[in-house]
Amino acid sequence: MSVTAVYSSVLAQVAPITPAKDFPGADLIGNLLSWGMYLALALSVGSILFGAASWTWSRWGNAGHAVSGKNWVLGGITGALLSGLAVTIVNKLFESAAK
Repeated sequence: MSVTAVYSSVLAQVAPITPAKDFPGADLIGNLLSWGMYLALALSVGSILFGAASWTWSRWGNAGHAVSGKNWVLGGITGALLSGLAVTIVNKLFESAAK
């Protein structure tokens, strides 16, 4: 399995954000929100890769860069989790507030 196939299957699991179709510009807003979510996921993956590289290469020398690499990895994981769960979190909060 290639990296592109794995990346495509991961991005394919993200549910599209669709606002109500009643107001003008709803499609544009939905597209912008979806693009923002994909951008956040891509930046999170980049953060994980950068942090892993920094963590790996600095373990032989500078311990400060190793700690920084760990922080980049943890930040990327947190960003990926939050951006992936954002739709579910907002929907559950809306449902609980409507009761």
